[in-house]
Amino acid sequence: MYSNINALLIKSVTGLDVKKLKNKRGNAKTALDLLTVKEQERYEQNERKTIAYIEAGFTYKQIKALLNGAKMFVAIDEK
Repeated sequence: MYSNINALLIKSVTGLDVKKLKNKRGNAKTALDLLTVKEQERYEQNERKTIAYIEAGFTYKQIKALLNGAKMFVAIDEK
């Protein structure tokens, strides 16, 4: 799951998948080495959010939607 999450985080900040990022910016040991400073900051922000989502039990699909700008609504049962 880690590699999928890492790839999702890379795409969320660059708009490119790992392979396309490496083709565009050069080959590096990891895709993280190819991020700009601003992208690294956004990556770290999204990484912190993703950790919280995982700890809350969100699925990969839900995390992907949230990182792509989806809003999540929670129904509250007021009994």
